[in-house]
Amino acid sequence: NVGKSCLFNGLTGMRQETRNAPGTTIEMRQGRWRGAGATVLDLPGTYSLLAKSPDEQVAVDALAGRLAGHVDLAVVLLDSTSLARSLYLLGQVAQTGTPAVGVLTMCDVARDEQREVDAEALADVVGVPIVALDPRRSSGGLAAVVADALVEQPRVAGLAHRHDASELPTDGNLDSRLTQAEELFAWVAQVRAQMGEETNRLEPTRSDAIDRVLLHPWVGIPVFGALMWLLFQLATSVAAPVMEWAEGLVSGPVSGWVSALLGALGAGGGMLEGLLVDGILAGVGVVLSFAPLMAIMFLAISILDDSGYLARAAFVADRAMRSI
Repeated sequence: NVGKSCLFNGLTGMRQETRNAPGTTIEMRQGRWRGAGATVLDLPGTYSLLAKSPDEQVAVDALAGRLAGHVDLAVVLLDSTSLARSLYLLGQVAQTGTPAVGVLTMCDVARDEQREVDAEALADVVGVPIVALDPRRSSGGLAAVVADALVEQPRVAGLAHRHDASELPTDGNLDSRLTQAEELFAWVAQVRAQMGEETNRLEPTRSDAIDRVLLHPWVGIPVFGALMWLLFQLATSVAAPVMEWAEGLVSGPVSGWVSALLGALGAGGGMLEGLLVDGILAGVGVVLSFAPLMAIMFLAISILDDSGYLARAAFVADRAMRSI
């Protein structure tokens, strides 16, 4: 949920679905990035290379070369508002020995929250190129950085190459994985310290305050149910009159005008009128009647998406949906 598929679309000209909620990309997509002369893979989002779900396993398998062959370079998107979590994934990629570059996203949100990250300073600390950009608007010179990286094969500084990507998702026994995790956490803390970022919890943001309500087990589920009920009402009580009006417009006045025109031309009452009025216009009327419903639902879902609620709804409904 950091703009990965949005960036992929901008680089390749494809139309991979984007949404402000996790779990949108559930399979690997491939496109051609002419600006860098490279084939780009859009992988399902993950916070770790220790996969917990089938879609995360797709990302792990692709990085390990089990799906698309050898990966020459990993472009890891880093959420400026949650840098520590993103750095953990970058560190895991580094431990596989895979060359990497970083892309800082959510910079506008980080700026508003007064936690903006200096891309050049971060690049100096981690040892790989870091580009700050807004995936919705431009690639921000990423093509030149990737082209250089494909030649120079940059690797993250401060972390040992512990295993090959082909060995993912596990690395030996549990003790080995715990040691690896401790090393990663220490590296993330070191990077944050060198960046001058406090390692203690920052002041709660407005989003944190909203989460305390909408994600609360006793409040979040009733709110989710109320919004789903409201969507149902929009699809029935609100949309039904508009749907009837749209269908009546075609089956009434429009059909009458066509019949009158055919009568004036001397072609009324025959097969042509039956085809046009009883066939084409009747079918168009049924299809057209659903247009208001679709418009209302797409508008409602877009509002929920842009407000950030769909991401919270996915979290609230996750346990129930998994059981289904």
